Amino acid sequence: MKYHFAIHKEENGYWAKCIELPGCRTEANTFDKLLENMKEALDLYLDEPMESDVEFHSPDASIKGKGIVGIPVSPNIALAMMLRNTRKKHRMTQKETAEAMGMKGLFSYQRLESSKTANPELATLDKIKSVFPEIDFDFIIQGTSRKNTHVISVENEWMVVFESDFKNSGVYKTQEAAIKAARGLSKKMSGEFTIQGKDGKVKHEKIGKEKAIEKKPRGIRSK
Repeated sequence: MKYHFAIHKEENGYWAKCIELPGCRTEANTFDKLLENMKEALDLYLDEPMESDVEFHSPDASIKGKGIVGIPVSPNIALAMMLRNTRKKHRMTQKETAEAMGMKGLFSYQRLESSKTANPELATLDKIKSVFPEIDFDFIIQGTSRKNTHVISVENEWMVVFESDFKNSGVYKTQEAAIKAARGLSKKMSGEFTIQGKDGKVKHEKIGKEKAIEKKPRGIRSK
């Protein structure tokens, strides 16, 4: 599950705000630190205690544009949030949901709505799906494999966002240099590779893993 941040450049650094979540914003002196801060700010913003009734809007997948990057929510926080939102949409209490899932006690269910304890086994996931079939677990873990690489445009700079390691992300003066660096980082990964133009339009490419060439030992000739 990814939310979208709009990145802005200032004289002494960068700042970003989440488009779907007003009030979720952060800043940093460097771009790679900004990415780390966006991830931390997003998780902190969405993280709620198990007894909370706060609902958050789901991400808007249609959001695209210049200087916009998707940041994944940690899976445990995403699951707790989606479960709470879906339960409230059905106008069910935590106690009613626990009973519908066949749980022995209320606390067993409440643990699922807390990011600190939301780590269900397969059997529990099956129970969740039986009560709330609309919950999409693939959507919840979207982006958490972090194998994707993106080239985005912010004002007169080009940024490479390497999801598997924000510290390898960087800032470049030209799009060509950014694309070259991004391909070099992602060539051993299989994931999504996107290039954002100056107009904000995104081009998608598929980067496959490099296959190791197996060298067969030469046969020994008999005399």
